[in-house]
Amino acid sequence: TNPAAPTGFPLSEAQIENFFRISDPSSIFVNAFGGSSFGKNAGIPAFSLGGVTRLVAYGTNELLTDQYFLGQLGYIRELKKLPPLLGSTIDFLALFEIGKTYQLPYGPKPPYLPGDVAGALVVNTLFGPVEVGGAVGDYGHGKFFFQLGRIF
Repeated sequence: TNPAAPTGFPLSEAQIENFFRISDPSSIFVNAFGGSSFGKNAGIPAFSLGGVTRLVAYGTNELLTDQYFLGQLGYIRELKKLPPLLGSTIDFLALFEIGKTYQLPYGPKPPYLPGDVAGALVVNTLFGPVEVGGAVGDYGHGKFFFQLGRIF
């Protein structure tokens, strides 16, 4: 249940992530995400897109919905190995995303098919990955981002 929901409701979310090595320093990945409250009133929206891991060019929690799907296609290339005292590698990451959020009964109309393209450098340090990059999306969205910790 949710504080703003009139009753309990079913909720389901699934994700599939698959990485494929195409050469020694390069890999591609394909990710798919989706979630639904099966048409029930969830009160406060159950899912959020936007931020540093899903629809990067959009702001954190910019797209709120009770039903969505999202696909990601990406490329990772190891650029340089680091000395063991600093970490492991410096990698380049390129990402294309496209998704769909469905309109809430009481909310504004969401973008038809929000999407973006992002690029970043990822430094795998002893303290965890550090990511610095930028993203450009449709509907005038774009941003520079910095992240410490989990990338996927």
